[in-house]
Amino acid sequence: MRFRESILFLFLLINSTEAFAGKLEKAFERLYVYDYFNAKKYFEKILDDEPAAAAFGLSKIYSVENNPFYNTDEARRFILMADSAFGKIKEKDRKDYAVFGVTDSSIRRLSDFICEEAYRQCKIKGTAEGFNNYLKKFSTCSQYEEVHLLRDSAAYMESVKANTSAAYKEFMARYPQSLQYKEALDKFNERIYFENTSENDLSSYEKFILYYPESPYRKEAERKIFNINVPDKTLEQYSAFVRNYSHKMDTKDAWHALYKLFMKDYSMERYNNFKDSFPDYPYPEEFENDFRIQNYTFLPVSNHNRWGYINEFGAKMIEPVYDEASFFSEGLGAVSKNEKYGFINKNGEAVIDFLYNDVESFHNGAVVVLKDSLYGLINASGDFLIPPMYNELSETSGDLYIASKEGNYGYLSKYGKTITPFEYDIAGDFKNGYAIVSKEEKYGLINSAGVFLLKPVFVELNFINDSLLKASNEDEILGIIDVNGDTILPFEYDVIGEFSEHRALVCKNERCGYVNEQGELVIPITFSYSSALLTTALFENGYALLKQKNKSIIIDSSGKVLKFRGYEDYKRPSMGLIPVQKNKKWGFVNENGKLRIPCKYESVESFVDTLAIIKQDGAVGLIDTSGVVFIQPLYQDLIVMKKAIRIKNNNQWGLLSRSGTLYVSCQYQQIELLIPEIAQARDENGFTYINLRTGKIVYNSKE
Repeated sequence: MRFRESILFLFLLINSTEAFAGKLEKAFERLYVYDYFNAKKYFEKILDDEPAAAAFGLSKIYSVENNPFYNTDEARRFILMADSAFGKIKEKDRKDYAVFGVTDSSIRRLSDFICEEAYRQCKIKGTAEGFNNYLKKFSTCSQYEEVHLLRDSAAYMESVKANTSAAYKEFMARYPQSLQYKEALDKFNERIYFENTSENDLSSYEKFILYYPESPYRKEAERKIFNINVPDKTLEQYSAFVRNYSHKMDTKDAWHALYKLFMKDYSMERYNNFKDSFPDYPYPEEFENDFRIQNYTFLPVSNHNRWGYINEFGAKMIEPVYDEASFFSEGLGAVSKNEKYGFINKNGEAVIDFLYNDVESFHNGAVVVLKDSLYGLINASGDFLIPPMYNELSETSGDLYIASKEGNYGYLSKYGKTITPFEYDIAGDFKNGYAIVSKEEKYGLINSAGVFLLKPVFVELNFINDSLLKASNEDEILGIIDVNGDTILPFEYDVIGEFSEHRALVCKNERCGYVNEQGELVIPITFSYSSALLTTALFENGYALLKQKNKSIIIDSSGKVLKFRGYEDYKRPSMGLIPVQKNKKWGFVNENGKLRIPCKYESVESFVDTLAIIKQDGAVGLIDTSGVVFIQPLYQDLIVMKKAIRIKNNNQWGLLSRSGTLYVSCQYQQIELLIPEIAQARDENGFTYINLRTGKIVYNSKE
């Protein structure tokens, strides 16, 4: 019985093996004629008994794109199964499989193809989920590292699209080793700041600093708190701010601002008052030293092509060790060494390193610097508020800066935040919270948030007072609008001037008159127009001067013409006196027409600060309002300044005091008032400083 059963088992085994061999042959036969349905059916039936060949065949089917079974995940699963099984079979079976094209090399080639095909598919989708699936199921493929980078990039872009702190936080948690981690962290910090301070009120900024004390936006939040608490920058506001916030945040700048505001005159009385009022001032040594030297004016001087500083009395303050030196601004002086600029304080200490190709002067605690041909903004500590990445950078107002990049202009905050896109052809300074910009050669108006209040549709757009603008349409006809776009004066004028004393000159058909700020015509359009009237016809002290052909007309704010019988011509009234001409000689009358200063001069100018220029026998001098000659007419030209009088003879300039005392004779090519009470005279050989308070020359570069 047992013998018969054994014979039967062997018979079945032989026939079964032949059956499996036939199915494998049929499967590959169907595969190679692209009969994927039947090939798949045969391979699945013999998969358990012929795993190497059947899995290879199934992998082939799943890897072919133009069939309904195309699935790279399945193709990958089966090729790995085939590779594993093939490594375990005998050499004889390998030779049998080779007939069907199943070899070590064909398995490797198909595996590589499937890797590449899956890589191509997940690149098309471009999602983090797709790339993660590849990394999970295709970890041994050669594209693994590249897919790893693509996955990180796709995941990061998905978080950027969401642009929330939660999205960036999730990205950083899932991909801490990604190349985008630092950028995501920056974005995360940015979104945390803006999400928590969206109310833009004091409470939100205080809570932000409390909850996120290490945030890189802490300084920005502190600046906001500072601005909210010190809107008018008064002594009282600064004082309250440092009292309330010294234990919560850095108030150094506020303390210094408080100190500078309090100590404007640097008098001993003021100095003692400050110490009594603020005994807890946290920088006493700095304060004592600053008071000692702040009373001095620092003047840059040279010695053998090296620059240092003296004070206004000529005493040496800082040794001449620099290649260049400029005047101090906000307590710091720009100096250069080895073609690089930095800043020193009045003790001669370098407080900002010599890193820059060029620098400007400090203003509101910041200065524009040029570094490697690009502009940025630093504070008095040398920290970048705006990184050096702009072709141009200039301050406008309200802690806003105009910057240019790749030929386009935009606006930045003092702390580098982009206020508007870089999309303007021209960007103007902000005025009372508004700025005129140009796009595609048309002008519009934006607010300090970068929102267009007036769309860029105007051929011309200019402020003519704090809230009104002169605008022109496509026909280049002018009108007046307000910042909301409401028409104040219809678009029907050829010329519109600026407002002065609530009057603006308007011109139509070569005749002119005046309108008020409500767009009402308050002086009829009856006068002849010339382009010179845009400057000469401005109202001053209640009067305007209109040049009409060969004679001038004086009108008051109602349009009434002032007439003085017997006089040939007039000039602008000032200080209650009107220059008049009679018999080709000039003098002055009062507003009632009574002669106050006889008509005996070749020419006169209107009074400025109680003095008027007169010309007699080809030379000029000065008289006062009573007609007394203050400076004899001995000069080719003269210019009255606040602290001195410039005089000119033989095309050379000299200087008088305001009382007429000679400071320097006419021997210089140029003289200018640099800072209060210090004048600088220049010629081809060098320059001279004159102390206008003492009348002394304190430095002469030729000596």
